[in-house]
Parts: sequence; structure tokens; C-alpha cells
Amino acid sequence: MLPLHHARAPTYRAAVMTELTPDSAEATERIETATWLFDAHDTVAIAGCDGGEPWIVRAFFVEDEPRGGSLDICVSLLIGAERRAALASYPRVAFIVAGEVPDRWVNGIGTAEAVDDDADAEAILKRLAEKAPASEPFLSGADTTAIRVHVERLKVTDLGADPPVTEFTFA
Repeated sequence: MLPLHHARAPTYRAAVMTELTPDSAEATERIETATWLFDAHDTVAIAGCDGGEPWIVRAFFVEDEPRGGSLDICVSLLIGAERRAALASYPRVAFIVAGEVPDRWVNGIGTAEAVDDDADAEAILKRLAEKAPASEPFLSGADTTAIRVHVERLKVTDLGADPPVTEFTFA
């Protein structure tokens, strides 16, 4: 009997760890994969740190492109005053959008901020409800805070693509 890691793990690991710069066609394909994943999934997992203690939350999300060459992810979270203050003092977060089968996913890092403008926050909640109708009871029944994550780095992984991993940096 072969060890579980014998057949594919070394090939996969080598491919993932190789530095690859996509050409224009590859980059377009990866952006299409990211867009497809964003459209196919309603939730994102976001992780951060609060006073040295890591936290992670799953939330409904909607992507936003406030200006060319940038990307934001907007969510609505149940956070109290303490977590909001912690997020303001250390806004760095990581996130992942993925299905149950780990063959395609988008993950990245960014800077999160609470949305203080009421009209902007309401617009985010409306777009969340339109994208994910299942979010409506959560959004209308709880005291949530709209959060915008300014994406700084985005990594698209598609194990069926060549290369399987492409990374983008946003200005």
C-alpha cells in the first residue's frame, strides 16, 4: 500500500510554491475565475486578531469595485463596541471565498474598516440581501455593522489551471 502523500502531494506542493507571473491572458482567466467564485458563493470567511487573540467569522459578502484597479469586499458583521475598536486599531484581515471541495478558491489580505456613512451602509445591506436572499433574516433581525475590506493582495487558486496559483496586488 502506498503512503497517502506519495502520489500527488509533492507535485501539487511544487506547483503551488513556484513563483509565477501570469501573462495577460492568464491574468484575465484568473480574474474570471475569481469573479465566478464570488458570484457562486454568498459567504466569505474573514480572520483577524484582537489583542493577540485570533478570530474568524463567516459572513455574507458582496464584492465592490470602487475604482479601476481596486477591489473591496463588503460584509455585515455582528460586532460589539470592543471588537469594532479592536478592528479600528488593527484592521489587517485575511479572507477566503471557497466551496466545500478545495479545488478552487480565492483568498487574500486587506484592511477592514467599519462603514460609518449610513447611506453607504444601507446600500451594502441592500446589495447583500439582493445577492444572498438567505441573508435577509440575519440582516434585518440583528444589530450588524457594515464592514468594507480594501483588498491589497488576492490569490486565485484553481487546481485545474496552469499555473494553479495566481496572485494579484492592488494599489
